[in-house]
Amino acid sequence: MPDQTSKSDIADLRAVLTDAGYDTANLSQLLGSVEPPSASGLAMVLNRTRAPSTINALVRLFLVGNTLPEEELRKVLPNSMVDMCLQSGLLEANEGLLRANIVIVPIENLLFASDAFHKLGSEQSSDFVLPASTRAGNVLRHLTMRTEVGRALDLGCGCGIQALLAARHSNSVVATDISAAAVRYTEFNAMLNNIENIECRQGNLFEPVANEKFDLIISNPPFVVGPSEDFVYRDNSLELDDFCRQIVSEAPTYLTEGGFLQMLCEWVERPEQPWQDRLMRWTQDGNVDTWVLRSSSIEPARYVTRRLTDISGGGFQPGTSYDDWLNYLEQRDVVAIHPGMIALRRRSGDNWFRIYSMTSEPEASMGDSILKSFAANDFAGLCEDDATLLEAVLSISPALQLEQRFSRDNDAWDEGTSVLKLDNPLPMECEVDLPVLAFINQIDGKRTVRESIARFTKLTGTDVAELSTQLLPAVRLFISNGFLEPTDA
Repeated sequence: MPDQTSKSDIADLRAVLTDAGYDTANLSQLLGSVEPPSASGLAMVLNRTRAPSTINALVRLFLVGNTLPEEELRKVLPNSMVDMCLQSGLLEANEGLLRANIVIVPIENLLFASDAFHKLGSEQSSDFVLPASTRAGNVLRHLTMRTEVGRALDLGCGCGIQALLAARHSNSVVATDISAAAVRYTEFNAMLNNIENIECRQGNLFEPVANEKFDLIISNPPFVVGPSEDFVYRDNSLELDDFCRQIVSEAPTYLTEGGFLQMLCEWVERPEQPWQDRLMRWTQDGNVDTWVLRSSSIEPARYVTRRLTDISGGGFQPGTSYDDWLNYLEQRDVVAIHPGMIALRRRSGDNWFRIYSMTSEPEASMGDSILKSFAANDFAGLCEDDATLLEAVLSISPALQLEQRFSRDNDAWDEGTSVLKLDNPLPMECEVDLPVLAFINQIDGKRTVRESIARFTKLTGTDVAELSTQLLPAVRLFISNGFLEPTDA
């Protein structure tokens, strides 16, 4: 990370990038993507940027990581800019060829600098700072709730993507990381985007913010489960998932009443304990409501393969072998690793714990949907006793849809299943039978649940008490999933 770049130099760099159209819209149109190209896509990017121009030169240097003749670059960039980049270390020269020491990725009209991939395999590899466009970074970006808050904390800030995005809806943001390089990149990127409400601090976990409170804590920590110590951003020295457990258990101390933590993590499953119970133990003493969005579990052999190949470039060679990593998991009786996001809300009173499954990675903002899910579970908590639920007046969510699904078996279609699902960025779904569907038709936003059941019993000729016993658990489930909403919010 270049250390001798002044604020005015960074502003000049931003002006050059902006004037050239180095942004999300233009790069998407030019390349089809704003991410550094994979090995398979490199030829296409080089072909599309072969003509001499300012934007093509910037793409080849700062997105692709290619070299350019210095003479060629000075034809399309001001000499003063080339000189500044060389003097500050943003560019390096070798026998007339220039190479960038940083990657610059545009995301949501912001620009994020990070380490160039050729630094992998160097002496500084362990402190490597990833680009903002990583899979995990994008997942957390889409999942973060974007309500206005006073103070926010980005715990483990990396290049600063979460901190800079949080600065848009926070009065102030504190960004921390154990990596000095990550802190410097976040400071650099705040200046590159002219964002002034971010304070950067170096330190481990919550040490830099001792005795402080926040309305929102965002974290994409080094959560990988295993013995590797290749990268500060990815690996940690604690046993299995203890690093994530520590953050989850300590975070409530740093949250204001009603404040949220949103953290990507991975947790293990072992034979002697259901993984759901493992997570519940992490949060049981925190006075928090817990909302978990879980992806598909990964068996150890596939997990190790993925982790050993999820980073490449330069002269990087993993410091841990496949067998050593797999033995580490097998010796600890790990049968699966579960990735996901944990969201906590500090709240005094009777707290709830909910787990939902994510069928695909988010590609759009889901923050509002998650906030609505918290509200839905709050209401479901108020209706835990039957008497209260029976007096509730509910409406069917306008986003609720019904799907009929059929599959082939023995050269014929089966009888099919009925599935209720929400048409929103956070798709909740539940298989239902026809009687329950018929009952939902009685929910009209005017009748109480008691009145809806009574009306349904007349139509079906069933016993009210028996029908209530069967339907009320389904109603509670539909409330917590957001299918049914209180008419009087």
